[in-house]
Amino acid sequence: MKKYYPAFLDVSKKNILIIGGGTIALRKILSLLKCGAKISVVAIKFHSRILALQDQKKIVIVKGEFKKEQLNHRDLVFCATDNHELNQTVAQACFEKEVWVNVVDNPSLCSFIVPSTVNRGEVVFAISTGGASPALSKYLRKKIELYFGKELGTLSQILKKYRAQLLEISLQKRRKVLEELLNDKVFVDLKKGKIKQIEQKLGGNNGNF
Repeated sequence: MKKYYPAFLDVSKKNILIIGGGTIALRKILSLLKCGAKISVVAIKFHSRILALQDQKKIVIVKGEFKKEQLNHRDLVFCATDNHELNQTVAQACFEKEVWVNVVDNPSLCSFIVPSTVNRGEVVFAISTGGASPALSKYLRKKIELYFGKELGTLSQILKKYRAQLLEISLQKRRKVLEELLNDKVFVDLKKGKIKQIEQKLGGNNGNF
């Protein structure tokens, strides 16, 4: 089985091609748009919401069959069809042109795979079993969703707000402040709305630690 190197990609303004116009393609499009990608979609038929996104000038659609030249100048390719022969054709063409490709639900045809994710504000959990068991990834995602609520997103925003101040103090002192703050109690406090108290621990009173 392949070994995958985990990474988070900056796809803002990257040229991404999606093959397929159904529900799975739509999910890929929506997640990539959130990250600022430039998206073209090739398919014979399109989901109504994909057509709406084109009307809103958020994506470009090309009606017709996939052609190898459509891979030119692409940074990433996602193949989201249930046509195994087409999936193989797209994957092979990408390998030949050295374009990174993800074929949905078929790791053997992928040069990269997309993990199961949980988003809490700017915090993103990525879960992968390397294609060994999607069911296990789903189970782990649900466990994380139950354990970490919206409070985690709030906490990340607070830490972002005070990051510059934290970087001004010594490493030893900064480590002590964060170790005292980052524990299970902080999530209880956030659920109770004690944001000001948490900010005070980060120097929110007068900018001093």
